[in-house]
Amino acid sequence: MCTRDSNIWRSSCPIICFYAVEFHFVDRVARQFGKRQGIPTEETKSVITSLHRYSRRNNRDISDWVAKHQTWIAMWNQKETLIDVENRLHNDSAYQKYLVWYVERCRLKLKPGWTKEEWSELV
Repeated sequence: MCTRDSNIWRSSCPIICFYAVEFHFVDRVARQFGKRQGIPTEETKSVITSLHRYSRRNNRDISDWVAKHQTWIAMWNQKETLIDVENRLHNDSAYQKYLVWYVERCRLKLKPGWTKEEWSELV
């Protein structure tokens, strides 16, 4: 596995681009790296909700975004201390619990199947 810049991609920290702030939740992609996929905490939900209320349209009176996002900038500057150290390996039992949680909270749109025509477009 690539370890270059792991201090960034393994950190649970905000990612900032001008007025937009998105939180990088390492635990949401743990399964892709063979790690245990945990169930997000309620704290995760409150962080997302608080960040999504900021936009240029709804906050035109804010001209100093650095001051407005000082808390998130401080967290970004400490990203080395926010590195996820979860080392438990994936197992089917934990993953099944995660899937139950996921299905209860997310809207799923599943495609019934691919046609030969759709497959040919991919190849």
